[in-house]
Parts: sequence; C-alpha cells; structure tokens
Amino acid sequence: MITFFAQSGLYPLMALYFHKISLISVVSNIILVPLSAVLMGMGFLISFTSFALPGFCRIFIFVTDFLLGAFQFLVEFFAGLPLAAVWTSPLGWGACAAYYLMLFVLWHFPDRSFSGRIFKPLAAACVLILALSYALPKKGEAVFFAKGRAKCVLLRTAGGKGMLVNAGIDGTSLAHAVLESKTGGLEAVILSSLEESSWKGIEELSKIIRIRMVCLPFGYVDPGLGKTLSRLGEKGCVIKRMWAGESIVSGKWSIAARWPLYRAFTSRPALPPQGGKINVGGGSWRKKGYSGLAGYDGLSWVLSGPGMVLETGAGASFARLRSGAAEFDIITRRGKIQRISFSKRGVYAQNN
Repeated sequence: MITFFAQSGLYPLMALYFHKISLISVVSNIILVPLSAVLMGMGFLISFTSFALPGFCRIFIFVTDFLLGAFQFLVEFFAGLPLAAVWTSPLGWGACAAYYLMLFVLWHFPDRSFSGRIFKPLAAACVLILALSYALPKKGEAVFFAKGRAKCVLLRTAGGKGMLVNAGIDGTSLAHAVLESKTGGLEAVILSSLEESSWKGIEELSKIIRIRMVCLPFGYVDPGLGKTLSRLGEKGCVIKRMWAGESIVSGKWSIAARWPLYRAFTSRPALPPQGGKINVGGGSWRKKGYSGLAGYDGLSWVLSGPGMVLETGAGASFARLRSGAAEFDIITRRGKIQRISFSKRGVYAQNN
C-alpha cells in the first residue's frame, strides 16, 4: 500500500517532467522493490563472506546470480507490457489541484468518520476548481526552436489546437514539445519543403502524437517520407499536396501556401521590451517566387485564425506574428527557444 500511495502522488510530477506515466508500475513495484532489497542484502553478504567464509561465498554468488537473472526477466517483462509507459501532457493547475484533493480523500478513506465529514466539501471543491480552470480564457502560444539546419514552429491556438510547421528535429523532442503545449494532438503538420531538414522527425513523432493532417508542397518525395505518409494515410490522416496560392480550412483556422519569403539583410533595430511586451523592429521581406524547384526551395505558410495570423518565412527560419494591435518578426536562432504568448490584448515573449 505504501508503494501505491507513493506512486499515485508522483503521477502529476512524472507527467510534468517526463511526459510519461506507467499504469502498471504499482503492480511491478510490489514485486521488484522487495526483490531489489534482497539483492542488496545478498551483495553485502557476498562482500562479508568473501573474506571470512570463502566456501559459502560461492553459494551466495550462485543464488545472487539466479536472483539477478529473475530480476532482469521481470523488468523486461513489465517493460514490454502495453501500459508500461503512456505518453501524456502535464495536468493543468485546475486538474492538478482536483487530483491531489481527491487523492487526499482516498488516503484518508479508511477513517470512515474523517472521510465522511470532508468527502462532500472536497468533491464540491474539485468540481468548482475544474470548472473555473476550464472557464478562464486560454492564451495561444507559438514556440520557435531550431536544431542544426532544422527549424520548427509549434502553434497552440486559444482553442487548444496544435499546428506544427516543419518536423526536421528528432521526433521524441517534438513529441515532448507538443505534450508540453497541452494540445492533445496535432491538427496539422506543415512541411515548408521536401528536404530532410523539414520532415526527418515526422515518423517518430507520429508514433507518439496523433496527426490529423499533413500539408506539403509538390515535388519529388523521398522514399522514406513516402512510406511515412502512406502509413499515416492508412490511419486516417489527410495528406494534402499544395501549390502556392492554395489554401485549406481546418475548423476556424485557414492554412494557406505562399511563394517563399526571404528576409533581406538590412533590418531595423529592435526596441527594448517595455512592460513585458515585446516590440521588434523587424526588417524588410522579399518574395523569391517560383524557381522551378518548389519542393526544395520550399514554401511560406500563412496560418490564420481567431485573433492572430502567423506567417512563416522560407524554411521556417523566421516568422511574422500578428495578434491584436501587435505585429513583429521573429528570427529562429540555433539552440534557442522563443516562447510567444498571445491574446487579444497583446503579445508577450519569453526566451529560454
């Protein structure tokens, strides 16, 4: 029971820091924790008898070797079960508070007099907290990050939908970013080009996160990308090949393909943040137009929805974000993560 209560209290923390929880760890720990204590004791016993009783030491070594083999077998057995590791998003503040309140009631449930007095008030408090957390207006967020040549933009709308421009970073890192944004999946993955730096991580990402639609330009498709798109199509994912000037509607959002935009070398200096609000001077943009290699040259994309417009440059190396009265440019820098929160009142930036 101690293992169960300890494990149940750690679930929100594991979801927050690792984005994974194990639904069978309660059962496995009941077996593995006592066995690990026996193995630790056998180790001390072997150390002692190796000097005092060398003859008995060999027997203890044989027994310990057998127990280690059994321990390894059990670890691999439990790790291979379907619910050994479940990917999940962190709980919001309301869900987390309600969870620990109900856990508190469960821990004290054996005391009938205690649980009888506080069950109804705590249950009402849980419902009130959850309702309040869902009723409060949500802010949208755009996260810009890069690794090597690959540059990605993850957009979380105020309605909780997730959209990803480019998936050239390893899929596990992308999955962690999506889960951290608490979108529950990706409404669309948009590839700015058909180069590997735009799609390398989509195969691994699709094994963890549900992808409902993939938008990509016309051109030669690498066999590896082709297999991934075929597998996604079999799962019900919509594969949309788009040319510059075309658009598609997903709910309240519009995804439009444009000729690639490039940032000119001259730019206006950025202004210092004032009151937490970012004011970026930006720079001039220039359209390159059709080069005859649209699949490699890439496309720019415009994501339009309630309260904001996000326009990415070629290869998602920079973007222009408009929300409310604010408009500014963002350059995606290698090794940097820029987290932008936006609402009807303005836009706020945080660099990690």
